[in-house]
Amino acid sequence: MMVHHLLQYGRIRMGNTASKKYYTKNRKTILAKRKARNPGYYSVYYLPEENYCGVTKMDPEYRMSQHKCNGKNIEDWRILFCSEDQAEAYYHEAMFHSVLGMQGLLKNNK
Repeated sequence: MMVHHLLQYGRIRMGNTASKKYYTKNRKTILAKRKARNPGYYSVYYLPEENYCGVTKMDPEYRMSQHKCNGKNIEDWRILFCSEDQAEAYYHEAMFHSVLGMQGLLKNNK
């Protein structure tokens, strides 16, 4: 049983080492893709089928693909508000949550 645990740990560790090597080798490409996903403004978006409202700084299309992978229904999603100011975006998100009773409010938002 202990050997099995060590083997699993070894696999995980080797995977992390491979990931670090991959990142080091492809750093410029990875950072370029990450930058391309950031439009430079915050979007407050709404998923009507989930009654869910959230804020993202990444490209909303990319954020929706993440929600879809996590099992959320993203059908008919829409952007409710955009701002370059993070505080203003979170204010509007909180307003939608409190006034309209939408889901998704995180209490630790700045």
